[in-house]
Amino acid sequence: MAEGNGEISIEEVPGKDSDVGRTPDYPKLIEYGLDAKVAAKLDDIYKTGKLAHAELDERALDALKEFPSEGALSVLGQFLDSNLEHVSNKSAYLCGVMKTYRQKSRAGVQGAPALSSAVQVKGPDEEKIKQILARTGYTLDVTTGQRKYGGPPPGWEGGTPGAGCEVFCGKIPKDMYEDELIPLFERCGTIWDLRLMMDPMTGTNRGYAFVTFTTREATQRAVQEVSVTCGRCTSVHSMSLCVP
Repeated sequence: MAEGNGEISIEEVPGKDSDVGRTPDYPKLIEYGLDAKVAAKLDDIYKTGKLAHAELDERALDALKEFPSEGALSVLGQFLDSNLEHVSNKSAYLCGVMKTYRQKSRAGVQGAPALSSAVQVKGPDEEKIKQILARTGYTLDVTTGQRKYGGPPPGWEGGTPGAGCEVFCGKIPKDMYEDELIPLFERCGTIWDLRLMMDPMTGTNRGYAFVTFTTREATQRAVQEVSVTCGRCTSVHSMSLCVP
């Protein structure tokens, strides 16, 4: 563009050269209306194999499009650093990361780095979890709000367990996960599912979980046997249960 003094200034204009090395899905992101930097970051994630374009729904893409570009880049960085091995709905998980980012922003932690790079949070022993899943055939589904093991057990032909089959487990250490909880409750009976509630703001569990057994007998056994091994108990619906 010619200036008043006769000099010419050249500005970089995004064009085909910026698409070099991009996946075929990159133009789709640009066409959808995503910021070029955000689209490039998302495309980089595609290339890692941790996420495919087909796994993102319109809700996630719309949310990314509405996010400020710097915030979206931070969110995608946190998503890339996350362990997605047991995440079945990656689109919903990404939306959860965006929600947490907004909450942190409102709390005055704007632009806070991912927990993995700021505060080392002890996670589960992934090798032990893999061994448990291989042994039992159960699934583990992870979202930003909970970690759900099972439900129903493999080959289950009965109905959903009725009233009296679920127990509340409180005062769980914040760094305790399925690799320790499942063996503890398995000794009481067949587990239908175990739901460990997670705090996305800290990356640790919320200190409580819900365990559903296939029979009331197993539930009562858990209340009696687990409570006996621990002096820190909570009472919910006349049941006392805790973790040793």
